[in-house]
Amino acid sequence: MSKKNQSTPMHWQPSMMGEKEMMNYMAKDYESFRQSLLELLTKKFPEWNYKSDADARIMLVELFSYIADELSYYQDRVANEAFLRTARKRFSVGSHLNLVDYRLHNGCSAIAFIKIVANSIGFIPKSLQVSSYSLPTESEIVFETDSEKYVYPSHNELKLVIPDGSNELRRGVHSAYLGGWHSHIRNNDFVLFEQEEKKEVVQLIEEPVLTEISIESLHGNFLDGKMSKPKMQTEQNVKVTKITWSANQALQSSYDSRYVVSCTNIIRVTEGMTISGIDMLKKGSEYVEDFVFKLKERPLAFVSDSLLPYLAKSSLEVWVDNQIWEETDDLLDAGPFDKHFTVSVDDEGYGQIRFGDGINGKKPLPWSTIRARYRTSLGSMGNVGRDVLRKFDRQKYDFIASVTNPLPAIGGTDMQSIEDAKITGPRTLKFQERAITGADYASLIKRKFPQITDIRARIVFTGSWNTVIIAIDAKSEHIADSDFLSEVTAICK
Repeated sequence: MSKKNQSTPMHWQPSMMGEKEMMNYMAKDYESFRQSLLELLTKKFPEWNYKSDADARIMLVELFSYIADELSYYQDRVANEAFLRTARKRFSVGSHLNLVDYRLHNGCSAIAFIKIVANSIGFIPKSLQVSSYSLPTESEIVFETDSEKYVYPSHNELKLVIPDGSNELRRGVHSAYLGGWHSHIRNNDFVLFEQEEKKEVVQLIEEPVLTEISIESLHGNFLDGKMSKPKMQTEQNVKVTKITWSANQALQSSYDSRYVVSCTNIIRVTEGMTISGIDMLKKGSEYVEDFVFKLKERPLAFVSDSLLPYLAKSSLEVWVDNQIWEETDDLLDAGPFDKHFTVSVDDEGYGQIRFGDGINGKKPLPWSTIRARYRTSLGSMGNVGRDVLRKFDRQKYDFIASVTNPLPAIGGTDMQSIEDAKITGPRTLKFQERAITGADYASLIKRKFPQITDIRARIVFTGSWNTVIIAIDAKSEHIADSDFLSEVTAICK
């Protein structure tokens, strides 16, 4: 091989070795990284004159530029997640909002009540599935019972008895009398009142009372033919069952006892379908670096008795070595032996389970077997209309003649978007709920007591501690009573 064809090796220029190279900190993407590398190589190696894209040296430059572009992207992403305004990950936004006591909710399953018409006495287990019939354009929506219950044919239709002899169960009452003794009705049972288009469900708060009412007080009830007059004439009293529900659930409508029908074969159901089988998160022999697991199905169902999505708890049940562990909102308050875990939802809607580290919450053993069972939900799509939930397993539950939901389902809520949370969360800081300076105390007290027209507060050090001295000008002459002073004192503590 001739000398002419031999390539001249590149070498460092001594004059450049000791110089401090200036980095281009504005280089953040592929093109800028590629340009910076070419400029650096040209400066380091004056004989560098390679420009062909087919050259291996250019290929290496472009490869390094691509890697730098990827690293720069992740660098920006990590930096952006540190601020609420620029954060894009649901977990990051939720963590930021937790600092101001705002909880990013994950939606809520709809709640409905089903009315069961029973042919014979039967047992309804927890998680009995009832659903709508599927249509060509829509799939069926599944609800499951929240509790177990016995149903009775005699409870399909119950007649009301009005003690004052009238025929009206008035609006606003929170007790009623059912004709006959019904010993199978229990505290916490649901009762449906139904008269044509008027329907409402109440929940009992006391054990029903089996009692008797004199015939004279019920004279008006015999005239409508709903009760057997000849039979009652031989008796002095009428057997009734008194039921009571809370005043917060007082009836919203008045009902005519001649036409109203009450039923106690009522069960509450929530939207969502339990996954088939058990989700095996970790087998005993399987090694995991972190005890963080992603559920296989989505979206995870969250249920709230109050219909508030912020108070909803997940439908998740987790077993570690056949022992059930408890869900908690935060592991920071958990001790090293507390069998707790937390649940979050990622950007794709999949639930994620996180266990403790042995300091904040107990850490499962390396050889532990971890299993989970949960339900998936459709959110707002679960708010179905009335008389939609009619489908159930007729072969398995042959004692049920029919099922329906007399009232529409309510409470179904979609998972809160991070865009909405970024707007809603900071609004909770519109009013300050803590006081540091004298002006803070004055503002906080005046906001809590609108009858105050003017207030001044200052903090004085008495030698041992600080004392808040407050001067109040108020409209009411009773502003200085003991209750008011106690409330103001509690704020200043």
